[in-house]
Amino acid sequence: MRTYVRAPDGTTGLYFFSLDVTNRANVAAGRAIALRYRLGDMHVDVGRLWRYQGVRRGDPAARYDIAVEPQLEPAAGELDIFLSARWSAYAEFRGHVTRYDVRHQPWPLRHAQPTKLEQTLLQTEGLPEPTGEACAHVAIGVDANLCPRNFMW
Repeated sequence: MRTYVRAPDGTTGLYFFSLDVTNRANVAAGRAIALRYRLGDMHVDVGRLWRYQGVRRGDPAARYDIAVEPQLEPAAGELDIFLSARWSAYAEFRGHVTRYDVRHQPWPLRHAQPTKLEQTLLQTEGLPEPTGEACAHVAIGVDANLCPRNFMW
């Protein structure tokens, strides 16, 4: 789970409340650099619908079952780019906000229509449920590199 942030210097990025992954080594490495990685079991099925299912290990109340139907048209509007073109990740580290710059190719982004959206992750993190309409995009993966930390404030 993430939210969109703007740093005092004007740069934008993502602040991760949690990031569920399937590999214990990734959890350990992420936590070592202050990213809130959580161990989970996940399943992704890509077909006519793209379906994402997962449950957090050790906290089965934290789960999701999401399905979207990819659309043909590319998602290249101003909002689409704002929601996906994040080049930094922010985390709290020993009382300071830190920034990790991310390098990757632009996402080959397409619009998607949500068909199922069941999740308890927000509630588990103590966050309110959204009140607006769901927005979804899909993209095939790109290689990404996380650069060393920069203390912000």
